[in-house]
Amino acid sequence: MPLYIIFAIAGVALLFSYTGRPPIAIEFAIYVILGVVWVFPFKKVFMGVGQADPDVAPSDPQ
Repeated sequence: MPLYIIFAIAGVALLFSYTGRPPIAIEFAIYVILGVVWVFPFKKVFMGVGQADPDVAPSDPQ
């Protein structure tokens, strides 16, 4: 995760150094996309967090 942050900031800085600073709406869109993209590699982790604990014995529903 920290490496993604470093690469994202460095990549955006490199892009802006070559092209100049884009309009604020485009810059906002870039940061929103980068803010969402990091979730996809961690999707399995997030899916596992919502599951019941497999080590706990099932309780009697009555």
